[in-house]
Amino acid sequence: MLHATGATPDEIVVAHALVHLLHLQQRERSGEGKPEETTDRLLARAAWEEGEATLVALLHLFGGLGLQGELLRGRLDPAGVFGGRLLPDLSEAAEAASRALLDFVYREGFYRAAEVARAQGIGALREASRRRPVTRDLLHADRSAVGSAVDEGDLSPPAAGLVLADRDEIGEQGIVTLVSSLTGKDDVALVAGEGWAGDALWRWEPPGPSAAAARAGVTVWLTRWTSRVDAEEFAYAWRRSVEARLPGARFVAAEDGAVVVEGGDRRFRWSLEGGRVRVTVAPRSPSSRP
Repeated sequence: MLHATGATPDEIVVAHALVHLLHLQQRERSGEGKPEETTDRLLARAAWEEGEATLVALLHLFGGLGLQGELLRGRLDPAGVFGGRLLPDLSEAAEAASRALLDFVYREGFYRAAEVARAQGIGALREASRRRPVTRDLLHADRSAVGSAVDEGDLSPPAAGLVLADRDEIGEQGIVTLVSSLTGKDDVALVAGEGWAGDALWRWEPPGPSAAAARAGVTVWLTRWTSRVDAEEFAYAWRRSVEARLPGARFVAAEDGAVVVEGGDRRFRWSLEGGRVRVTVAPRSPSSRP
């Protein structure tokens, strides 16, 4: 292939690297140089940027053969081209969740970048990443972008003496990966992420960094869905995930309809609130421990 196109191996790698350098310069000039603040947005931005870099490198490689059309139709696995040098070795990731997230960034990013370039030209990729900054928007190009997220106005500390230690957004791909890694069921995971319309995760801890403070912390995760059915599907998948993490644990229905289960030193509680699901993970009360 290299002999036929006249390209050299170094040219392909340099083309890939130069696109990343261009992205870095663009962010610095626009004041967007700081890292993404949430898991979801970090994954989406990485996928868009890796996808564009790989696409440009492969267009340089295949351009001499007139095969740009086939490339832009997304029929090529970038891991199978050029000895896989444009992608990391995913087998080196020890955990299944890490491999799944890397696969999303490198492969899904490439396929989506190719779709945009085919329909609108490669110059449209920058705007596409701005208009579709979360994984749900990248995964579903046929749907209107949702951006984010959840109304935070009604959230207060879940217990006295706690302060906000962190805030995150998991996103559709994060939910799919989480459920899949816990349950081992890809079909359940895909259904769990369907209909995502926003989420926010808050971590509350006592002031001061310490192991005791971390153990006393409370995590609140609020997810929003496009329909009650989608919310119910996520709640079911979340229950399957907790069952897999706490085999043999007893699930109890609370008076308000929430589901409660305790395992180890943690207490899991989740409830349906219309098109939302609220999950709380808190320390287990001393009186309930064996």
